[in-house]
Amino acid sequence: MFLSGWTDDPTQRVYMLTVTAPGDDWHALPSGDVCPCTPPGGVPPACFNATAGMGFSRLITYMRRRYGKIQYCKAAEVQDRGALHFHVLMRVEDWHSMERDFRNGDPFCSLRMLIEHCGFGHEIDLTLASENQASYCAKYVSKTATDREAMPWLDLSTGEVTRANRYRPWSSSRRWGSTMKSIKQAQAAWAIAKAAAPAAADAAEAGTPAGAVGAGPLDHNTASSTGSTIETGVIEWKAATL
Repeated sequence: MFLSGWTDDPTQRVYMLTVTAPGDDWHALPSGDVCPCTPPGGVPPACFNATAGMGFSRLITYMRRRYGKIQYCKAAEVQDRGALHFHVLMRVEDWHSMERDFRNGDPFCSLRMLIEHCGFGHEIDLTLASENQASYCAKYVSKTATDREAMPWLDLSTGEVTRANRYRPWSSSRRWGSTMKSIKQAQAAWAIAKAAAPAAADAAEAGTPAGAVGAGPLDHNTASSTGSTIETGVIEWKAATL
């Protein structure tokens, strides 16, 4: 998924952007000023987690206004303190302007100020991406799928702190690359290919007549079972829902 939006088009570049939650308390800058990303008392992780998705949507909207077409694929990571942390692969059109607006170590560069305005902390990282960073993002998606069960989440309607075990560990823009539909189709094709060879061999050994139908494995993405039809050595899979 993360590699699907890669491009070698010289008019665009792919970057890795990392954004974090604000600090637990005020942060003094080298100048002695207080970092504008953290209000008095800090930002509780449960509150930040519940609003981070909206903040990221605002950030992408503003960045598209400044830097043209941006498509992205985002991985979430849960930090030790329970706050979300985003690793984002971005395909950027006006990358010259974005590089101009980011100066590493400058607390008041335009891009850093924009990110803070959208509710994130001053600790950000922006680098030209390499393809192995797609694997880096995928690793955190797998990790977050487990860690989200312990992630604090503020229910904005009741004020209760719960656990966000249904939080999506990754998301992407519509034109990044692959779609969720194509991923499910690829998963189904993989399951078909994996099961077809041994099923055909078992049928041949058992002398199963052509056209016999059996229950297939459970598809965890659709919560349904599949069936197989063996006919002249070809297995046709019929998914209950796709």
